[in-house]
Amino acid sequence: MAVMQTSLRISVDLPAVMDVEGIDPSTRYELSTQKLPTQAALSYADLDVAFAEIANRREEFISQGVLIGATGKVRMTWSVNAYMLSQSLWERINALR
Repeated sequence: MAVMQTSLRISVDLPAVMDVEGIDPSTRYELSTQKLPTQAALSYADLDVAFAEIANRREEFISQGVLIGATGKVRMTWSVNAYMLSQSLWERINALR
């Protein structure tokens, strides 16, 4: 007897992820399937907690897009993000050689 597996997906859309040092406490976040996030950035700490909440509420979000937005001020860490992006790009280029 064949067992049929159904893939139930949840799409997550988030703004730029900042505050990589995690010095600031969680700024709080909101989840929505209807409206845009309130900030252009989200802290790594909030991203962590938001993914856990989405997993816990997965029945509610199945086959939907979930937006994550910060509700407080997020510390911007552009230099660290640019450095990490350049490192990833360099590793990809080297992997193609």
